[in-house]
Amino acid sequence: MVDTEIQDLTELAAGNVAGDDVLPIVDVSDTTDDPDGTGKKFSWTSILSDLAAAVQTMTNKTFASFTNSIMADALHLEVRNTSGSEMTKGNVVFISGYNIGQDLPTVDLADANGSATFPVVGLIQETISNNANGRVCVSGRMSGLDTSSFTAGDMIYMSETAGEFSTKPTAAASEVQSIGSVLRSNASQGVVEIIGAFRTNDNPNKSTTDRFRIADVTDPTKLLAWVVSAITTGTQRTITMPDANVDLGTLTDNADTDISANGWVLDEDDLASDDDTKVATQQSIKAFIATQISATILGLTNTNVDTHSTSTVQTLWSVSIPANALGTGNGYEVVIPIQNLDLEQNSARTMTFAIKYGSTEIASFTLTAAGAGDIVNMGGTLTASIFADAATNAQIGFISGSFTGSSSDIAIANASGGAGDGTATEDSTGALTLSVTVLNSASLASHGAVALGGYAKKMIA
Repeated sequence: MVDTEIQDLTELAAGNVAGDDVLPIVDVSDTTDDPDGTGKKFSWTSILSDLAAAVQTMTNKTFASFTNSIMADALHLEVRNTSGSEMTKGNVVFISGYNIGQDLPTVDLADANGSATFPVVGLIQETISNNANGRVCVSGRMSGLDTSSFTAGDMIYMSETAGEFSTKPTAAASEVQSIGSVLRSNASQGVVEIIGAFRTNDNPNKSTTDRFRIADVTDPTKLLAWVVSAITTGTQRTITMPDANVDLGTLTDNADTDISANGWVLDEDDLASDDDTKVATQQSIKAFIATQISATILGLTNTNVDTHSTSTVQTLWSVSIPANALGTGNGYEVVIPIQNLDLEQNSARTMTFAIKYGSTEIASFTLTAAGAGDIVNMGGTLTASIFADAATNAQIGFISGSFTGSSSDIAIANASGGAGDGTATEDSTGALTLSVTVLNSASLASHGAVALGGYAKKMIA
């Protein structure tokens, strides 16, 4: 080299320096030959040798200062494949054990649906045959993958298919672990940044009740716990929220003693809403039934009427039927208890019971003593009914009696069973009196009966 300034030494350009070229240096600390310093020189070969000696492979080395930094695109872990199958680049794996002979962790394919196949340690860097060693990228950038189903920026997760990565799994039983982020979407040259190895850094789809608690934001000692032990084994139950705010304090509990404030409860004594989506209170049902009974049972009385010693028509019981109450398909049944029924044994002695509507007798039957002796002190029930026919002013009536006592020598005239029927000409669009009467053929103390009150019950076809 020609001795000149460094900026002019074109011979120092790359490729122009020979191994036997020298670099002259003045050692100012050595004044043996010259007070200004002794000239020395280094051959280019010795310089390269010294530089090579300064570069060391970082094997079993320790950085003793926290000021040191490492710059790398990725970090890898040497592992051993003992899964029984070949693993290919990009396979998602977890640490399955430890191989003593190789002094290496063993890996197998990670599976979000599997048992003890979690957490992910990283992605296989290159193909590893079964029972062979290889590298797993645990952090950093990895390229040459199929990321065509993703968009740059998408997170990738441990998949429900063993060894693959996917979007976030949604099955309730699946474990959730994010692995990294997609940097490039491509079918063969896709790039991902691995950032989630060894940890669950997303909310799992399933948490056991001993881990899942909701704490108050201001007082963490206030906790909400879930108890699901009563659910049938293998069954998933769902709580569905309505599109509205819900105050759990208003929900009905088994211990609640008052549910009237709930919108699905109606407290209407007349049940006027006729709603098929709500329930009625016990009180409103009771009040409604009482009202219906009150409207259905008419003329209830316990007033006794004694017909002995009379030979004129006697009214045993009566009630006023409201206008239009007796319409087509409706009717009334009258029940009158009878005691002390006495009949003299005489063909001329009779007792005739009748049902009347307004001034018209609709039906009747007659009793006579058929045996050799008198009928004394019998008891029983008179039953009379009246129904509306198709026409507004046409009614059909029935009346019968059933009596028991010491004698069976009683004959009933008219139809079998003591029933009579007829058609009234009264107009039921006006209020009319419904009554049951008796007529004795003779005024004798030994001939007659005692009615013990009675009632009418409305019947609807």
